[in-house]
Amino acid sequence: MYVGKEIKTEAIDMANFDVTNAAMIANEHLKTLTDPRQRKIMINFRDHALAECLGDHEALMATCSRKHQRYIIHGSDLDLDHMQPNNYDDLFDYYKALIDLNVYIIHTELEKLIVGQDAIMLDAVVHQVLSGEQIQDFFGLEGVDRETIYQAWSRAGIMFIFDEDGMGCGEHSFADGGMSLDRIREIPESLIPPQYFSEPETVSEYLTAHPELDWPSE
Repeated sequence: MYVGKEIKTEAIDMANFDVTNAAMIANEHLKTLTDPRQRKIMINFRDHALAECLGDHEALMATCSRKHQRYIIHGSDLDLDHMQPNNYDDLFDYYKALIDLNVYIIHTELEKLIVGQDAIMLDAVVHQVLSGEQIQDFFGLEGVDRETIYQAWSRAGIMFIFDEDGMGCGEHSFADGGMSLDRIREIPESLIPPQYFSEPETVSEYLTAHPELDWPSE
């Protein structure tokens, strides 16, 4: 899948901010696939993306391989290697922390979505809701107000890797640098996504609330 144009690395209108965007695009792309292996890993990716954006830790971990894991970030200005999980237990704690710290509120604007036999690649601009406190403490960026909520964005190429059973076993990403003041924007209070202030939602709750969705499991 290719949207047919370059998506600019810039802020998104918060009226269009949708944490389920990547999962919904993957579900639509699934309709074009007939190869069983490609469908299997696309379904895994779709379910992974939905569970992560809702903060459903149990459903998220159900998409991850217990056999092996390897998460890698290339091209970042930050030293993040020591934070990347390399086995299932580390991954369990990693995702639990992301949800507990409320840093999973992300809109992924996809330009390309490419599926193979053992990997799926995204070319995307990633938009994340973060507080000034998180931006300072996690990324070391000064010049922000700790009490303000911001939209941060960056361009990324992300490869999702799958094991022989079609379970997710790694994310290898290529970043375009680190956090900077010209890639954050204050979000007016009225446009902060309600999810930022609420408890995580389960995938089951979400799908029950959206019976109109065609959500195949194979």
